[in-house]
Amino acid sequence: MNKILLILLLAFGLNANAQIIVTEFNAEWNAANGVEWLGKLSDCAQSIKAMLATQEQKLTKAEQTDDDIFITLESRRKEWDNDLKELHSRITTNSRELREHQIQSESKMLNEIRAVRTQLSERVGVLEKWRWVIIGGSIIIGFMMSNPDNPLFKMF
Repeated sequence: MNKILLILLLAFGLNANAQIIVTEFNAEWNAANGVEWLGKLSDCAQSIKAMLATQEQKLTKAEQTDDDIFITLESRRKEWDNDLKELHSRITTNSRELREHQIQSESKMLNEIRAVRTQLSERVGVLEKWRWVIIGGSIIIGFMMSNPDNPLFKMF
């Protein structure tokens, strides 16, 4: 019946210029506001808002933790870089000192070898002089012995 009434009202409303005043209002379509599931929906919405707020706090805390971890990692990387630079410096210094020490040791050894060679040369020189003196003396003695009439031979 309501549908027929509505169709008649629309039909008359289009053809007539009269105003229609509604004297009776049927609010059956608004009966959904009285059901109990609507309260449960609002409780659910509040519960979801609380969960979202909790999740947002957890997310904020996780982001803060991530930032702290990043800062810690960055500081550790800088420490590692500094330690690596110091280690490289130590290795370079150590190799330079070893090279200098090696050069000094080689120089000392060369000087000692030269000194020994000089001493040996001097000693060999003295021995060579004695050798020639002995050879010369032997030649003279041999020459003297070869001629028995020599007056020097008679002296001995």
